[in-house]
Amino acid sequence: MSREIKFRAWDIGNKVWVCNPIYISRFGKIINASGDNITKNIVLLQFTGLLDKNRKEIYEGDIVLCKDDGECFPEEYSEDKDEYIPVGKYEVVYQAEHGYAAFELKDSPCEEMNGLAYACANSIEVIGNIYENPNLLNPPTQEIK
Repeated sequence: MSREIKFRAWDIGNKVWVCNPIYISRFGKIINASGDNITKNIVLLQFTGLLDKNRKEIYEGDIVLCKDDGECFPEEYSEDKDEYIPVGKYEVVYQAEHGYAAFELKDSPCEEMNGLAYACANSIEVIGNIYENPNLLNPPTQEIK
């Protein structure tokens, strides 16, 4: 079984996604099509190999909304459903600690297993990313629908 290895690139200075071809040299430098070293200006974000509930690709740096059965995430009140729904908003990060490497949900209360895999097994939705929407991680309490 193989998985697709791909990246997207964020231009820190111009605050835009890079749409032009870029290359990674054998020395780990990020090079544009003109051959210029743009390593200092670019952040590479890897595709996790997973899709959200809307079939959208999940990358490092994405902010995801997670809902579950109440075992893992804190609850928020939904007026539409007149109940509390377990939900959380987390940044997707690459973690290479504790003897294994995986994509996880930063600061997630899911400690027993890979938080991203757990959330994907339930219900997860990409709602933004840390570069374009950093305010999504610390918003005022919002109504869940």
